[in-house]
Amino acid sequence: MRKALAVTVGVIALSAIGTVVFAQRQQTNTALGGTKMSKENINTVVEWFTATWTNRGYSPDTLRKLASKDLIFKYPLHGERKGVEEMIKALDTLYASFPDLDFHVVGDAIADGKYVAAKWHGGGTHTGVAFSDNPLKIEIPANSGKKIEFGGTTIFVVENGKVVSEVGQEEAIDVAFQLGLIKPVNPNPK
Repeated sequence: MRKALAVTVGVIALSAIGTVVFAQRQQTNTALGGTKMSKENINTVVEWFTATWTNRGYSPDTLRKLASKDLIFKYPLHGERKGVEEMIKALDTLYASFPDLDFHVVGDAIADGKYVAAKWHGGGTHTGVAFSDNPLKIEIPANSGKKIEFGGTTIFVVENGKVVSEVGQEEAIDVAFQLGLIKPVNPNPK
């Protein structure tokens, strides 16, 4: 009986703490612009992501419309690009090499004020021009047929309806293996 009572009291206490923390978080969110701002920022990121990472929706014009003048675009496989024109140049090269490249958001994007986080997954097949826009600067000959599939997580910063930064981490080592940029040291250990 005492154990049951202690567990019940503990659950009630945790529930009360959770309610207080949630209420405090809501107050903080309101100070940052509230859930309306977060929803608007998610909508901006959805439009941006579609214009950036889906072959059916790739749209440099949309990127130009949604990018802040000081845009930072950074991933391990692409390095850091400053400004929307540098980002578009990198994406044009990528789509010329991987015409079917396509990514999608996994689950729901989450937002807190100006920050939006999204997990994503996708890939494509190298059926286009030679590709050397990678950290190792190793050229993959045209139309290699190599397939890539990987995921990652990106944090976007949105201010006044403009994307200020897109900084992500992807499974870069997996892509490097899939493209043959690196090879296992000992693929068949005995």
